[in-house]
Amino acid sequence: MSKSTLNASTEKAKTRSSEVYDTPNESEVKNGNQSHEIKRIDQIYDMVKSMMAKLDTLDEIKERILCVERDMGHMKDSIEFAHAELRELKEEADKSKRTNDLNAQKLCELEDSNRRLQESVIDLKARSMRNNLLFFNVNEDERENTTEKIYEILERNLEIPNARDTIKIDRSHRIGRKREGQRKPRAIVVKFNFHQDRERIRLRQKAQGNAYWNRGAVSRRN
Repeated sequence: MSKSTLNASTEKAKTRSSEVYDTPNESEVKNGNQSHEIKRIDQIYDMVKSMMAKLDTLDEIKERILCVERDMGHMKDSIEFAHAELRELKEEADKSKRTNDLNAQKLCELEDSNRRLQESVIDLKARSMRNNLLFFNVNEDERENTTEKIYEILERNLEIPNARDTIKIDRSHRIGRKREGQRKPRAIVVKFNFHQDRERIRLRQKAQGNAYWNRGAVSRRN
């Protein structure tokens, strides 16, 4: 074997030996690089996951805000509705107050009108009764003509001649209901057509004093 061939063989052996010893280092480097890449990917994944979680939280917050806004909208509608009802109630109260005031005014007018009417009625009654006289102790029969009995008293007891022709009686009647067992006769109220006739009879009875007759007595009642 020549020297050059031996040298060549030696160089090849060194080269193989160097390749054998260098291969494990390169593998470790590659594995280290892969581990580092995996860690970075994990970190990125964790970051993305954290960001997604935050985004979910933001979505929840946004949804809650929307719910709050909807609730606030409903509350606003309710408040506006309540305000509208309050306005209507106030308007109705004002209208009712005006109506009550008007009714109170009308009531006062009616009371005043009623008072004047009562005064007019009292005045009319007084004017009507001013021609009346009450006759007491006139014998009472079942079927009687009170006007005829009064004319008899005027002619016989008060000595007014031709009373039937000179004195006009509008009407006459007994006062009150007749009761069983009642001994005292009921009074007779007589309305004369003319006030002068009524005064004539009253003065005639007054001139005679408190006289009583078999057929009755005369008394004045205003």
